[in-house]
Amino acid sequence: MADQEKPVRKRAAPKQSVKAEAKTVDRATAGAAAEPARSAPPSAATDAEAASSAPQKKPVKFGNVALRDLALVAAALSLWAAADAWYLLTGLEFASSLAIVDGILVGLALASLGHEWGHYAGARVTDAKARLVRTDALSLLRFRYDMKANDSRQFTAMSIGGNVAHWSVILLLSLAVPLDSLGRIALIAGAFGFAVFATVTEAPVITRSLKGMSPSEALGPLNRERLVKNGFVGAVAGGLAFAFLS
Repeated sequence: MADQEKPVRKRAAPKQSVKAEAKTVDRATAGAAAEPARSAPPSAATDAEAASSAPQKKPVKFGNVALRDLALVAAALSLWAAADAWYLLTGLEFASSLAIVDGILVGLALASLGHEWGHYAGARVTDAKARLVRTDALSLLRFRYDMKANDSRQFTAMSIGGNVAHWSVILLLSLAVPLDSLGRIALIAGAFGFAVFATVTEAPVITRSLKGMSPSEALGPLNRERLVKNGFVGAVAGGLAFAFLS
């Protein structure tokens, strides 16, 4: 009897082994099926959906930039006018000092804004590639000029436009504002100082461009040291204008 029970036990062992092997095969098959799903690249539909949901930069509208600068000019002139009126009504020395400081700063701002818009106008008149950009309120940058796409004629027109504009601002201020207070004189002097700085800086560039140099060649000698020097010249010119008109 003992000899007959041994074969029975031997047959039971292979059944358990077959079941274990079957489970192992099933697990391996399931893992192999799941792996392609994890490593599969995103579909074209997913890519298109992501691209469509990505934020796109909208072009800056001329009206928005112009309206913002008009509001800045109005606010700056209002602050200067308030300080000037305060001095005229009270005769306080503090009010006079404030009107002078405001006048210089506002004059600089008006001339520099006019200068930048003059550059943009000069570029657009010649159909140059120049696009308005979105900047913060304290930045004077208003547009990007494509140096590679535009030619020397367009560059010259753009450069001349800025210089015509800042001298036009001074002419308009001189006609509109009587020079009967220090605050009003400071307004003209501040604009004049910027005009001298910009003209001294850009006149050589315009001259080189008119001689046929490329824009990059015309701008070549312009560096930080020269800008600082020209800024000092403009400050001296503004100070002399204030002293002379006073």
